[in-house]
Amino acid sequence: VVYGVYSKLPTWVIEPGKAFMDEKCCFGLSTAQGIVEFECQDGTSKQNWVDDVQNLLRQVAADDRVGDKLESVVKVG
Repeated sequence: VVYGVYSKLPTWVIEPGKAFMDEKCCFGLSTAQGIVEFECQDGTSKQNWVDDVQNLLRQVAADDRVGDKLESVVKVG
């Protein structure tokens, strides 16, 4: 289950002695097990993934609201 998406993740030091590596195009998904990190080819690809996941999360939230309304109508009727 995905709870959220993070377009900005902290830059990790991969090699000792180097301050920071070249910034990678990464995003993360918040799950019950923690944040799962994904690396993309470029900034455009990353933004497409982030936008698509956010869109799916909005759709699920909207479906949940419609389902709640339908349940209340069925209980009343």
